[in-house]
Amino acid sequence: MKLRLLTLEEFKPLSEEMHKKCFSDDRPAWSHTCDFVLVADDADTEKPLGFLTCFEIDKGQVWIHFGGVFKDNIPRNALVDKYTGRDIFNFGINYLLEQYATILLDTKNTNIPMIKIALSTGFLIVGVECSFKEIYLRMILENNE
Repeated sequence: MKLRLLTLEEFKPLSEEMHKKCFSDDRPAWSHTCDFVLVADDADTEKPLGFLTCFEIDKGQVWIHFGGVFKDNIPRNALVDKYTGRDIFNFGINYLLEQYATILLDTKNTNIPMIKIALSTGFLIVGVECSFKEIYLRMILENNE
């Protein structure tokens, strides 16, 4: 895998298609806001495997706003999957931990796969937020190095 760091302006032309593929709903490009986007690409095919949109809170903290995996772009073989959603998420998280002491993440309380991945990565649930008539878990991962 290789990682691309995009500005919001670089991400906007790709954002509608990426959001649709990951979340099966429409979100116009103008509605996306973030400071930067991490895109994990397959090193062989150069197709995007997943993305994280991020807001830098300060030089020590970053908040992940959206993230998703493109299941159709993940190369598969008969014996073993080349990448899993967990691998793709951890690839981005490891990069962020090199840059920031604290990573914040909000995820819908019904997104059980994401909650499991985040908890297995070391995120802790520190709160609950209601937004857009939905419940989100606030999670935090601190770099203890």
